[in-house]
Amino acid sequence: MKFALAVALIVLGLAGLTVPPQWGGAGLSAVEVCVVLEELGRALTMSPYLSVALAVEALVQSGDEKACSDTLPAVSDGSAIVCAVMSDDGGFWNRGNVGVVAENDALGWRLDGVVSGAIDTWSADTLLMLAQTPDGFGVFLVDTTAPGLTRERLDSLDLTREMSRLSFTRVPARRVIVGSGFNSYLTRVSSFALAAYVAEMAGVARKCMEMSVDYAKDRQQFGRPIGSFQAIKHKCAQMLVSVESIDGALWKVSRLAASNSSEFALFAAIAKAYASEQCFKVASDNIQIHGGIGFTWEHDAHLYFRRAKALQILGGDPSVQRAWIAGQIGFPFKLIGPGRDQWT
Repeated sequence: MKFALAVALIVLGLAGLTVPPQWGGAGLSAVEVCVVLEELGRALTMSPYLSVALAVEALVQSGDEKACSDTLPAVSDGSAIVCAVMSDDGGFWNRGNVGVVAENDALGWRLDGVVSGAIDTWSADTLLMLAQTPDGFGVFLVDTTAPGLTRERLDSLDLTREMSRLSFTRVPARRVIVGSGFNSYLTRVSSFALAAYVAEMAGVARKCMEMSVDYAKDRQQFGRPIGSFQAIKHKCAQMLVSVESIDGALWKVSRLAASNSSEFALFAAIAKAYASEQCFKVASDNIQIHGGIGFTWEHDAHLYFRRAKALQILGGDPSVQRAWIAGQIGFPFKLIGPGRDQWT
């Protein structure tokens, strides 16, 4: 996995797209990262690029120049892989659901606890994660070879993405100093994660549409292509509407991220809520158009369906996003239970 990432992504300079030039990167924006993530989602590429991109964003936004200078050059030149552990199964940094506690003793910071549902950690050299400290919450860098850290592979819905449970027992860690406004920092990083998930969904949805249209042209029934039947035509047409709408939402939110707009967090939540539903619908219709073959292990339709559902959950499903949006615009509504509204 690590070798494949180095050859396919790092040699192309993609891992360092948003790393500032002083640390060996290209100094580009979220727009370029979303282009890469869309294509990776379209191909269901089994690489940790998503987690690497989130880790880079979290480090750069922290303003900790020492941590950045010690970590990001290795990410840019391909000698190390740093992956963000976006809290628990929810897939975003949620202060109401942090399973790791950090304490500072004579030997430095130590982490204890468990994180379930961490993605891409098996190929990582370093983890970037959130933990609860005596004085609040903090962001920490952890060497994956550190004593006390164990990783257990988990079976997951998405067969094309690694998932694991991390257990920490007095694991040494380095705290990343967040310059100012920890709440706004968490919002920025979590919103960037939502934009990244939307980018992958845009690729997944487009590939499902292309698979369906190609199959509808080739599959013959009653002496004619099934694409000539009205029911199939309508499904394919609706797929196109959904795909283009997801793309429009993606490029809107990626440009807001690139410009550091104050509207970024709100539009990221809106885009994630909409794209989650539409991508899953397109992936479901792809299986229907393929008929029985769409349910078999010999065809890729089920893999795209699994990725679409997993991405719908990561970062909070549409109900979580809408609850948070309602709170932002002053609507008197609050989601019951753990959700994104708890870290605003």
